[in-house]
Amino acid sequence: MSRDLRYTRNIGIAAHIDAGKTTT
Repeated sequence: MSRDLRYTRNIGIAAHIDAGKTTT
């Protein structure tokens, strides 16, 4: 369960950074 949460969290962070790069 911890592994799945970490995986989902990683995607969320990556998506956030990707969105920020696109906006910038």
